[in-house]
Amino acid sequence: MGIPQRSDDVQEILKERNSRYGDFMEDAAICQQLKEVMFREPGWARLLPDQRQALEMIQVKVARILNGDPNWEDSWQDISGYATLVLNRLKEDRLFLLPAREGQPSSGELPTLLRSSEDQSTQSSPASQ
Repeated sequence: MGIPQRSDDVQEILKERNSRYGDFMEDAAICQQLKEVMFREPGWARLLPDQRQALEMIQVKVARILNGDPNWEDSWQDISGYATLVLNRLKEDRLFLLPAREGQPSSGELPTLLRSSEDQSTQSSPASQ
C-alpha cells in the first residue's frame, strides 16, 4: 500500500480502520494495559528481543480483537504469524543445540554466534519485512 497523497485518502483509511478495530483511543488504552501486565512480570527480562516483540505485537492484535471486530480473520492470522516467527527461531536454535563434537563450539554457543552474525548482517543491509 502506497503513501496516501490526499487528506481525504487518509480520512477514508482511518474511517475503515475505526469500523474494523474500534475507536483508536480505546484500542490504545487496552493495548497499553495488556503490555503493562507483561512488562511487570519477572519473566519479561528473560525473553529475547524477538520474543518480546512478538508478544507486544500479539497484544496489539488482542486489543483490536477486544475493541473491534472479533471475527476479523486477519487479526487472528497475525497472532499466529508472530508466534510462528518465534517458534521457527526456537526450532532453528534447537538444531544447533546438539552435543558438541571435537573441534566444534559447545552446545549453546552456536545460537549466540548465529544471532551475532545475523545482527552484523542486518546492520550492513536493510532488513526486509
